[in-house]
Amino acid sequence: MAEPRRGARVRWALLWVAALAVILVPFAVWGDAIEAWAARALSPGTAPGAAAALVVGLLGIDILAPIPSSLVSTAAGALLGPTRGAAASWLGMTISTWLGYWLGRRARAGVGRAWVGEAELARAAAAGARQGIWALGLFRGVPVLAEATVFWAGMSGVAPLPFALVTAVANLAVSAGYAWAGATGARGGASLVFIVGALAAPALGMLTGRRTPAGGGRGA
Repeated sequence: MAEPRRGARVRWALLWVAALAVILVPFAVWGDAIEAWAARALSPGTAPGAAAALVVGLLGIDILAPIPSSLVSTAAGALLGPTRGAAASWLGMTISTWLGYWLGRRARAGVGRAWVGEAELARAAAAGARQGIWALGLFRGVPVLAEATVFWAGMSGVAPLPFALVTAVANLAVSAGYAWAGATGARGGASLVFIVGALAAPALGMLTGRRTPAGGGRGA
């Protein structure tokens, strides 16, 4: 019994190494160039409509491309004000979050079943229901881990309702903090709002998870 479990752990490790490589390699190759372009595109002279579209678009593809999300969200506050900047940032982050979740669920149905098997996916789903919500909330503002955790949530079968509530709260906390900092130049405010939101998000998710029927919202 120990040998199959050891083999499964190796396959999981290889799977996550591959997933992290997909996130990290583009940062290493194109990260600096994209950050410089984003800084120019979101300069003080950018029209509000164009700035809002850029913020939503750039953050919306953050799961797929090395987007400097903190720079983009801070610029949103500077160009659009704290309220509209936070709204644009939140919308873009939410699009990216759900895209990552969908990609994780697709991977679960394809490479997950083929590579680690149904039994291991069931184990991952149980672990996700117990512990995964904390990771989703706490890592929303952390580069690389933010992308990895939403993909993992889809891959491990975290139910859509807890996922939606936790990521919505955490995305709002991160967006509001950065937008407020961009609008006022007060970096400490971003940290405070983020910390409060990051702590509230997993707590909300745990309450939701307890009220969600077992297996509710899960699927292949």
